[in-house]
Amino acid sequence: MHATGSQAYLGDLNATYQAHHRGDTFRDNYYDDEGWWVLTWIRAYRLTGDRAYLRQAKSVFAALTKGWTPACGGGLQWAALDLLTTQIPALARPASP
Repeated sequence: MHATGSQAYLGDLNATYQAHHRGDTFRDNYYDDEGWWVLTWIRAYRLTGDRAYLRQAKSVFAALTKGWTPACGGGLQWAALDLLTTQIPALARPASP
């Protein structure tokens, strides 16, 4: 839609939002997946101007930030299920030179 200007898939975008927004069922406790959803809803907002998509992005991002850990210099853990275990963050800051 962004590249072509086509609005052929706006209905699919809205259907995806409606299906997933009910109870936020797309949240699966994997922060990398949630990060992709944040980017999806931001892009949807930019394409349509529909603030519901932006609110959804903010909501998912707020949940995603709960995965922050200072381990290994800081970053997001891969999964919420691993919050009680020791792991290297999936999205860690690069090491300082």
